[in-house]
Amino acid sequence: MQYKNHKDIPANFRRLILDETGLKRVSKVSLYDCNQIINEHLIAEQEDATLKNFEIEFVEDGKHGLHKSDSIEGALIWIDRLLSYDEQDGTDVSFIMRQAGRTVRAYHQGKYLDVPAKDALRRTKRAA
Repeated sequence: MQYKNHKDIPANFRRLILDETGLKRVSKVSLYDCNQIINEHLIAEQEDATLKNFEIEFVEDGKHGLHKSDSIEGALIWIDRLLSYDEQDGTDVSFIMRQAGRTVRAYHQGKYLDVPAKDALRRTKRAA
């Protein structure tokens, strides 16, 4: 989005520009810089929106299913209900939780499994 006049810039973007530059008036910032700051902010918002996609693929009593959530809180609450805390031991349930397509949590036979980050460093044995 390109603005051709400082007056056309909405208030929410004005605040963003002032916070980014540390100036007191948007008119002191060139229109080129204003448009750059706004475009970078919009791109970052789009990238962050994908991080709000949570999927829980589960098996409960031999039945497969998929649950989707748009917040971590909603996903964790749903997992608590799936595991039926206070009622069962949770050994009949398995699930994999993914955030934006990456596995972030797994549970199988009553235990949470350690899921290393995709870019985690791995130790390898070296020959002596």
